[in-house]
Amino acid sequence: MMIVVALFAVSWSWSVAENPASNPNGTLEAKLHPPPQVETILRRSCYNCHSNSTHWPWFVHFRPFASKIRRDVADGRKALNFSEWQAQTGGNAQLESRTLATSCSLMEAGMMPPRYYAYVHPGAGPSSAEVKRFCRWANDEANRLAAAK
Repeated sequence: MMIVVALFAVSWSWSVAENPASNPNGTLEAKLHPPPQVETILRRSCYNCHSNSTHWPWFVHFRPFASKIRRDVADGRKALNFSEWQAQTGGNAQLESRTLATSCSLMEAGMMPPRYYAYVHPGAGPSSAEVKRFCRWANDEANRLAAAK
């Protein structure tokens, strides 16, 4: 029993995962106003790694999971953070257009969300109909933004 307690104490990661504050006027939703169905897909399949609204699982406090999860979220936010849409794109319509088109391509290729994420979060992976719905919106929005230059 003493060994189990010792292992638990050694493996516990004392730093608490936090979500940074974001400007509500600078989010993807505030700037592009996706339809509710698309917003639902994004929240369920993307936001844990690509927003400041991460739901940290209980096992994020244990090594080696803590390091991997926090690194994945930091990398995801760096690549694309829907909570920081305005700051990341700088309001550049061409960059916004390319970002949406790339997001669609990654979802269609089955690369987002990553398979290991969908495995650990059952139901997080979008269905093929949801990928089509997201891509239809993303491509329409990308075309609108590209034309707005």
